[in-house]
Order: sequence, then structure tokens, then C-alpha cells
Amino acid sequence: MAEALEFLNGCRVFAGLSIAGLSYYELEKAGFSVWEFEGKPLEFLDYVLAEEEEKRGQINNRGKNGVELAPVEISNGYYRISIKEIQENDIGITSKQALLPFLRQGRFDYLEIMCNHVPPWLQAELLGGGYSGEIEKIDHKEVKIILSRSCCQPVEK
Repeated sequence: MAEALEFLNGCRVFAGLSIAGLSYYELEKAGFSVWEFEGKPLEFLDYVLAEEEEKRGQINNRGKNGVELAPVEISNGYYRISIKEIQENDIGITSKQALLPFLRQGRFDYLEIMCNHVPPWLQAELLGGGYSGEIEKIDHKEVKIILSRSCCQPVEK
């Protein structure tokens, strides 16, 4: 898998018929945006490109119904976001699309995430070692996750 990631040299978007198990985990850990599609690449690559470009543009925007799609800075280096509405409603964006670009930028010390459940992709991020985190179950429909960067350097602005 390390050779395959090296071969992809700088690519951060991966599309395939089926991506599961170790391959999926390694791609996620390496920071890839993973897409699964059936059909011929010429039929879906323009769509993937458009969605990736839109995702990059949405990081600081609000979605349908005024749902905040990007974390809000509460104090210096400390951010907060609730992805409960994203998880509960079909607002046209996933929790991964809302959070992953922010996480990849790495310009935070702590990120508090309120959610209904820990998204599997976020669990992979925690296991990947880039972040440490505390998960606190508030009740049967609410979980608080506090992520911190594994390195000890403060946020650079």
C-alpha cells in the first residue's frame, strides 16, 4: 500500500468501483478524498472534480437552512462545530465534507465536535495518529468529541 500511495504522488482524490478494508483505511489516513462509482471514468470524473472544487469553496460557508458547515473559533486556537444537523438531515453535505478540509488545514489546537455518533471516517483519523481525542457520550443521541493535534506546537496565524 505504501508503494501505491507513493505512486499517486501528490494526488489527494481517489475514485474506484469499490474501496474497502485496509485500502480504504490507508487512503483515508493519507488524506485522500475517496469516491466509489460504477461505470466508465469519463462518465463520472467531471462530477467528482466539480464536487471536490465545491467542497473546497464551502469550507467557510453555510449550507441549506443556515447550518454551519465549518468550525467557528471560540477562542485562540479553540474551535467548535455541531454536525448533528448534518447527520440528521439531508442538507447536501456529509460530516466528512464539512470537517475534513478544516482538519487537513491543521490550523487549530482543539476542535470540539457535537454529534449524534462518531463518524467512522473520523474514527479512522483518530486511529491514524494525526490527532488525539476524547469522546464523551452525553446521552443516547449526543456525543462530544474534543480533538487536539498530536503535535504540541500552537496554532500559527
